Amino acid sequence: MTQKTNAEQQSAQAPQDFRKQEQGMLAAARTDAQSIASKDVAAIHASRKAPYRSRGPSSRKQAEEEKKRADVSAHIEQIYESTKTEVNKRLKQLDDDVNRPLMTAQPRPRKLSRTTSAAHG
Repeated sequence: MTQKTNAEQQSAQAPQDFRKQEQGMLAAARTDAQSIASKDVAAIHASRKAPYRSRGPSSRKQAEEEKKRADVSAHIEQIYESTKTEVNKRLKQLDDDVNRPLMTAQPRPRKLSRTTSAAHG
């Protein structure tokens, strides 16, 4: 009886705990992605300003800038996808951890003893 009560309490509490963890993980991933993006965008702006200070744009410099911009964008996209994959993997693991005890806790049929059957029958 206590196992059933514990399972019921855990099944009621587990989604709340899961949501708390989920929000923390999402916030951390969002903060990491924003800080990396800010740093990379600042680097792009600095690299774009430097050529224009000395003289006008050239097609070679413009091509270099485009390549740098593409590299930074690819790096940011890779970070985003990696973070997204990790978060989704963790969320699935948490779902499985929460659902596993619920799925395995099947009610068992009761066996009637002969003395109980004879008394009622």
